[in-house]
Amino acid sequence: YFNTGHKQDIGKIRIQPLRYTVYTPPYMHNGVFDTFEEVIDFYNDGGGEDLTLRYFGIANKTKVLKKLGLTDEEKEDLVAFLDGLTGDEITMETPTIPETAALVYEGETYVGLPIPVVSDDLAARAAAAGAVTWTLVQGPPGVTVDAESGRVTWPNAQAPADGQEVAITVRSETAGGETAEQTLKVIVSREAVEPVARTGPPRTARR
Repeated sequence: YFNTGHKQDIGKIRIQPLRYTVYTPPYMHNGVFDTFEEVIDFYNDGGGEDLTLRYFGIANKTKVLKKLGLTDEEKEDLVAFLDGLTGDEITMETPTIPETAALVYEGETYVGLPIPVVSDDLAARAAAAGAVTWTLVQGPPGVTVDAESGRVTWPNAQAPADGQEVAITVRSETAGGETAEQTLKVIVSREAVEPVARTGPPRTARR
């Protein structure tokens, strides 16, 4: 509607193209189906029950959806048609996300948290819950790290003479002896924050 301005287009949406859909499961807006066959069966059966009508008493299913009565051969033809819209899979390299750095002003206190240590092994994760110890590897004078949470605190942060970002490295160690290091980047600015001057007549308080 916002593109055409036609009232009959209110509520309409632009559907996704069918090309290369073989590589993009799960299907439907909520990802409920994993295959073309499941999607076709859904529409062939009339689109399922109107659940909003059942649970909330509000009809939300379009009357356009009706049972199609497709034969097995017709459903196979539809799958073949969708497969025919697909070529070689298009792949791309995962982009490298640039490193980020926190910004503090000189004299302020920097507080940072490393990424929590989580095991892929659910049993090991449950057994080692809370059993991670954090230590400081390197950082400017005054930096401390909480051994239990890994929280890094740097009171009265000072900018280095070269103006470069500051690196604070911490090490985690699990109960099983596994260690890993993380580096937090901090930019300390010497520029003071100037208050914003308000122009115009003063405001009067409303009662």
